[in-house]
Amino acid sequence: GEVIYRSIVYNEPETPQLLFRFRNRKADGMGDPLPAGKAVLYQMGRYGRTLIGEATTGDKAVDEDVDLVFAYPDDVTVRTETPEGQDNKRIVTIRNATPYPVIYEAEFPTRSYSGYTGLPKGLIRKPGKRVWRTTVPAEGTTVLTYDIVETDND
Repeated sequence: GEVIYRSIVYNEPETPQLLFRFRNRKADGMGDPLPAGKAVLYQMGRYGRTLIGEATTGDKAVDEDVDLVFAYPDDVTVRTETPEGQDNKRIVTIRNATPYPVIYEAEFPTRSYSGYTGLPKGLIRKPGKRVWRTTVPAEGTTVLTYDIVETDND
């Protein structure tokens, strides 16, 4: 699996969440239906094993992605700016304070009353959303810009 920092975007990104994602398949050492329940995530560090957090999940089928949301981290943050006179434009700066690169995802839910333009190419399409995925360098920043477009669904 992999550790991911993720924000859901409702006009502006929410505070990032730390999650652990894996695919429930035989090739990755799993491959059985997983019952709903709790999971605990630990990380090995300089001083031994450290608790990262606890998460709960619903039932998961074979070959299904499993996202376990563990925490709101302090080491990866987002800041959103709206340029003066451009009320629908967003400039998002993702900051990584860790000494290693991290994977960051911004999820843009599909909504009937608004959408987004100016997003980077290569978005991942998932049911009900589009996902922007990037690697933020160690102790670095990455910038995402987009425009919010209101739709008229009468």
